Amino acid sequence: MKFNSIFAVTSMFVAGALAKDNFELSNLNGTWNLGGLTSSVLSAVNGLIDTYKLSINCPQIFITGYENDTVYIQPSFRFGWFNNNTQTTTTTNITLSGLLSLDNSSSETEGDFKAELSIPTAAAGQEASQVHMLNAAFIGGSHDNPLPHGADFSGDISVKLASTSDKDSYDALLLTLSNLKTGSSEFVMASPLLKRSSSSDDEYQLLLIKNDMNSYNESDFNDAISALDEKSNNITYLGNTCSA
Repeated sequence: MKFNSIFAVTSMFVAGALAKDNFELSNLNGTWNLGGLTSSVLSAVNGLIDTYKLSINCPQIFITGYENDTVYIQPSFRFGWFNNNTQTTTTTNITLSGLLSLDNSSSETEGDFKAELSIPTAAAGQEASQVHMLNAAFIGGSHDNPLPHGADFSGDISVKLASTSDKDSYDALLLTLSNLKTGSSEFVMASPLLKRSSSSDDEYQLLLIKNDMNSYNESDFNDAISALDEKSNNITYLGNTCSA
């Protein structure tokens, strides 16, 4: 009986190791641009943009190796708001940082990850009219220190890679985020907005594109959705916001 138990545990460990080996983490490396987003999330974001006179442009995620079974992620976007004092639109680049740790994989193009993300802290600087939590020069983590004040957000992320052409490299990446939770860092606990959204059972999907966004169009979006097959649900096309 004892031998059988040891054999079973060993078999599970080996199977898990082999499952991880199926997924090649280096295929995630590079800068990925946001080309599509879950429709409900896009609607909510557009509502905030219209209400508070905000702008969110050029969202992208930089991914590179970190250590065994883990990659460093650096989401970023250009954020703008209307400054009542100067009657002008003020913009700043916001950069987040975090880690994706491979949990399981069934193929070289699909994997399940545990995600941890640190949002940037705000230092004294420009005053953001109407958005009181933004008082800032925004300072996030780095590759050497990806979670400077712990994980402000954590969750499960399933990824699927696809190629929209006959090339050997992958140029479409679907991220499905679930079980989103906020952490208990001092920064999170000091923010009523983040504390109110402490967890979510919803799933959110992001379509990431490796193509040059200057030439990205709806036809490229449709090619990516087709290549990803049934894995993509209810995603809305986003045009090139980097030139906005």
